[in-house]
Amino acid sequence: MMDFEALKDAITDILSHHQMAVSKVGAKHVFAVLKKGQSTGYNEMNPAFAMERIEFMARPEADRPAQTHKLDLVDFMLGMVMTKDVTPLILLNSFFNIISFQPPDVTLDEAGLLELLQRVNKEYFDVNNEVMDRLKDGVFDCEDAKVVSKESMHLINVGAQLKYFSDKKISETSGYAVTGKNNK
Repeated sequence: MMDFEALKDAITDILSHHQMAVSKVGAKHVFAVLKKGQSTGYNEMNPAFAMERIEFMARPEADRPAQTHKLDLVDFMLGMVMTKDVTPLILLNSFFNIISFQPPDVTLDEAGLLELLQRVNKEYFDVNNEVMDRLKDGVFDCEDAKVVSKESMHLINVGAQLKYFSDKKISETSGYAVTGKNNK
C-alpha cells in the first residue's frame, strides 16, 4: 500500500525547492530555455496541482484534476542544471532513503594524505561523541538527529575526499579510470 501522505509531503518539498531555485536565477530565462510560457512553467512546479493528481490516484472516487500540468524529467533536470541547485534531487533521494552528495573538489598530494586521514578520524570521533552525548538522557529526538546528521555529513565528506584521492591515484598510475562523471 502506497503512503500517499508521505508522497504528498515529499513532492511538496521537492517542487517548492525547485520553484525557489528557478525563481532565484530568473524564471523568465529558465522557461524561455524550456520553451514554455511562464504560467505553464509555474503550474508544472505548483505543489497544489501535484496534490490534486495524487488525490486522484489515492482515491478512485475522486474527480479527475482540472489541471494536468506535470513537470517532466527533462525539465526537472534542466532546471537543476540551470540553477546549479540539486536540492530537489537530494530531497527526492531522501524520500527513497538514498543518501546523496556531490563529490568533493579535491586537489591533494601525498603530503596532505596524512592530514586528511587525521580529519577522517576526528570527524568519526565527533559523530561518536555526539551520539553518546545525545543518548545520555535515553532519548534521541529530532533535534538530536539534526545534530548527528550534520556531524555525519562532515564525516561522509572527508571520507569522500579520501576515496576521491585514492581513486584518482589508481586512475593516474594504472590507467584504470575510476573517477569522472557517471562512472560506476
